[in-house]
Amino acid sequence: MKDNKKDIKFILPLSLLGGRENIVKVNNCATRLRLEVKDADKVDAEEIKKYYPAVQKISNTEVHIIVGTNASELAESLERIIAFDDNASNMAMNLIPMLGGKENIVKVNNCATRLRLEVKNADKVNEEKYYPVIQKISNTEVHVVVGIKAFELADELSKILNDSDANTDYSNRAWLLIPMLGGIENIVKVNNCATRLRLNLKDANKVNAEIVLLD
Repeated sequence: MKDNKKDIKFILPLSLLGGRENIVKVNNCATRLRLEVKDADKVDAEEIKKYYPAVQKISNTEVHIIVGTNASELAESLERIIAFDDNASNMAMNLIPMLGGKENIVKVNNCATRLRLEVKNADKVNEEKYYPVIQKISNTEVHVVVGIKAFELADELSKILNDSDANTDYSNRAWLLIPMLGGIENIVKVNNCATRLRLNLKDANKVNAEIVLLD
């Protein structure tokens, strides 16, 4: 049976945890995140309480955040955010499949903190798969809240969409594969041999094995 549960996303700015470089390890129990950090004094407990009920600095290198019964999902979301390289180019490439692919994106604009995208079909945009939020303004307009990197990300996204090298047959087939593999967040590692891709995934059950790309 297909899991219809919405993804639970970690919404706390990493700067309140001292930045991703301050986070050593993420654990959780039933209702809290248990974070091993380099310096607990860099964690802004008062600001974090605006997002989650309580924060406890256990030691100089351990912080607990009370988040409720979604602790496991939030821990996984935080790990994905920390692991993901947040340079604008990688963020743009991560975003394209969630917007319905390159062919669905007509025009890229931005304001101070969001991308403003003209798309062919807003229904092809997966608004539950992007951090922190996607807003469908109309059938052909989508806004993506990305923070202060909006201009840089818009520039990188435009470059990818207009780059002829990014529109080769193999590149297009790679983009098409991503949603069939359960989305980019389901792919942990990619290897290959002479004739096949060897993929390490979080959940193989999310792969649509019935769809085959033919040359």
